[in-house]
Amino acid sequence: MSNPIAVVRDISSSPQNGRYVHEFVGRITGGGTHVVTVETGLKSILSAVIVNETDANSILVPTIGDSSTYAGTKTVAFTVANNKTYSYRITGNMVNTETVPTTSGATTITYYPAKQQ
Repeated sequence: MSNPIAVVRDISSSPQNGRYVHEFVGRITGGGTHVVTVETGLKSILSAVIVNETDANSILVPTIGDSSTYAGTKTVAFTVANNKTYSYRITGNMVNTETVPTTSGATTITYYPAKQQ
């Protein structure tokens, strides 16, 4: 099944965009209680947000795993239920692996969009 829409980057017109952050979104309606697995094609996942739109926009907890179909890429899985509609937003990177820092108290995160660090 294919219904995700690229939000941030699409490499179909420019393959070098594969080096940047990609984000895609989609919607699905549950046809029973089962697991939906998204083969992302991404090397690392920054964020995966799954929203149950039917039940007061509750948030589902996804499982991020390694793909057994496409070596070196990640999957995002979540469980849907019958007669409920879900939306998903997945953000990640096709080439680089992001680091996830750990904080042990108050911290500041600084973003420099026009400066190379």
